[in-house]
Amino acid sequence: MADLAIDSAGNLFGFLEPGSDDLYSISKATGLATLVGDSPSSAVSGIAFNSADVLYFEDVGTLHTLSTVTGASLGIIGSSGLLLGMGVAFDPADVLYALERIGTGVGGARALYTVDTTTGAATFIGATTGGMDALEFVSVPAPATLLLLAAGLAGIGFTRRRQRAAA
Repeated sequence: MADLAIDSAGNLFGFLEPGSDDLYSISKATGLATLVGDSPSSAVSGIAFNSADVLYFEDVGTLHTLSTVTGASLGIIGSSGLLLGMGVAFDPADVLYALERIGTGVGGARALYTVDTTTGAATFIGATTGGMDALEFVSVPAPATLLLLAAGLAGIGFTRRRQRAAA
């Protein structure tokens, strides 16, 4: 699989290339990949779900949305004219990020862009590590959330201690 994406219900999809350029659903329990359907042909591509579970497909700088039922393109949004798609991911604010392949080979140079999901236009952020081919955003609890959790656990512990002492 060239790229993987998980929707909000936990369904895992993969895009297989080169050669077949197909969308697959993948069982997280068994790893079995089931063909969903043929997708637009590509040599450099990436897939990612936004928060509304729309599956975006960056295909050598052309941004599409894909059907998770047939694998077919639901339409071309636009093109950046760049070799984007080495890795794509949405951040928590639904901003789409993509890597551009600007070097040759597996370890070739890469650059990071944001991609406008209404036009396909890309905005350069900066050069990044050569050979990078995947992006992912992970939610990390804010320090205030952890402090609140700790205070709650301490309160529970204090209450139990008082109950034991009173008994």
